[in-house]
Amino acid sequence: MDTLPEPPPSSSAAPHEPLVQSLPEVSSARKRAEFFIPSKNQNALLAYYCAIFGIIPALGLILGPAAQILGIMGLCKSIVEPSVRGGYHAIFAIALGMIITLFNWVVLLFWLMVYFAMT
Repeated sequence: MDTLPEPPPSSSAAPHEPLVQSLPEVSSARKRAEFFIPSKNQNALLAYYCAIFGIIPALGLILGPAAQILGIMGLCKSIVEPSVRGGYHAIFAIALGMIITLFNWVVLLFWLMVYFAMT
């Protein structure tokens, strides 16, 4: 007759193994998120958000210069501390902040010229 092999001995740590194995995945997920979202460089992140929300007309008059200033501060931090990410967010914010500021001021001046020419 065929005999069945004996099952391996069970240990008390077996139910906890999947939890321990999932911990490295969490840390690697955090590293991946840190690659795309520079949470250690607050200035670059705020500059990026200011530049994005500055696309809304009239808000660009305030958020455009704020994006430029915060972007320069964030870029300086990423240059001084290479381990802190966010340089590309800062560069994007500086460039878009300049465009937004210039566009909003041109539109405002044009609107004022038209308004005073009509009166």
